[in-house]
Amino acid sequence: MRRKKIIKTARNSRVPCISRIRTLKMFYDGRVIGTVSEESNDAGEFDWVIKINWENWEKNPVQVAGIDMDLRLDEYIRAYLPMFVGERTLPDNRDCLMKELARVGMTTNDRFEYMCKTRGSCGCNNITVEFLEEKYLDPTTGNEIVPDKNWTDTDTSKYKPLDFVNGRWVI
Repeated sequence: MRRKKIIKTARNSRVPCISRIRTLKMFYDGRVIGTVSEESNDAGEFDWVIKINWENWEKNPVQVAGIDMDLRLDEYIRAYLPMFVGERTLPDNRDCLMKELARVGMTTNDRFEYMCKTRGSCGCNNITVEFLEEKYLDPTTGNEIVPDKNWTDTDTSKYKPLDFVNGRWVI
């Protein structure tokens, strides 16, 4: 069987000068089947990287939305919102968006944070997510840097998952 040729385009390439990487573990049937990371730079550009742990995935295969599982790539890069993330988060044009975000203790539609709080639950499949790590990088060298204590956006406690009790998210 011939392998499909992957042609790099702006839609499947990393953004330049990445300065922040936030990563979630993907769980299915009690196993970590991969990770999904949001990479961003200081210009507000972002991409998403989905990596599948093929050894764990093969024990109980499940379709990850928007990913061609037949390609078996080391990583799938999306310079747009991947379907896997879109089906687990709220669209920006949703009616009563602010009310829905307030129910989970949020004031902006940060899709990564929303997935952390709701464990990425959706009706399409039983894949859930859990916060793994957040890294800051020097955009010129790519080396990891330790956040200064005065930085305002380094509190990872906001990624703590909420409990869903009696049809409501409990903060």
